[in-house]
Amino acid sequence: MERITAANAGTMLYLRTERQTLSPLPGSGAVLFGIRVRVHPIAQVGSRPAAASRLAAAVRSLPDEMLHDKSVLPFRAALLAWLDRTAR
Repeated sequence: MERITAANAGTMLYLRTERQTLSPLPGSGAVLFGIRVRVHPIAQVGSRPAAASRLAAAVRSLPDEMLHDKSVLPFRAALLAWLDRTAR
């Protein structure tokens, strides 16, 4: 596996997002749970400096245990360096 660095983080890493919804079903009173998952290369964030800046701030604000749970700790420094460079 290639090592993730500040130079290649944009092409090596992906951002996974979820949108969850609850919708009441007419008549039955049941509730429908929906989830949409999207995966985007981090490089897409780099095309929008404001988005790169917000993502960097979000990564910096996460506690270490959450970064560990999401497997971000090993490449956190490289990701932040890449985001900071592209946020300019």
